[in-house]
Amino acid sequence: MNIRKASLVLLVALLLLANCAAATRCMIFVEDEYKMTINNADIYLDNWSHRLGTTSYNTAIGRNCWIGDIAEGEHMLYAKWAGIPRSRPPHEGSALVNIMGRSPQRITIVTHRV
Repeated sequence: MNIRKASLVLLVALLLLANCAAATRCMIFVEDEYKMTINNADIYLDNWSHRLGTTSYNTAIGRNCWIGDIAEGEHMLYAKWAGIPRSRPPHEGSALVNIMGRSPQRITIVTHRV
């Protein structure tokens, strides 16, 4: 009976692991119309439904970016930056990406003035 229970537990664990989506490490750069990376830009996934995070200066890369894991598959990424009052208007942009296997994956979202 113990072997039967152990095999059942192992089977359930394997089924749960089979349904888990693999994730890929990504570096997301948000650029303005002058190809400059933007700091403090909010990044969203799939129809603004899930906020991934905010870009910040990374000393290892030397640019503003967001680094994190994204589930593999085709996603629409959105970026929104509030701008600097009286100096620069807010920016928004989007990019359709296919996240697969290779890690880290570099993604650039080009934004425009709103």
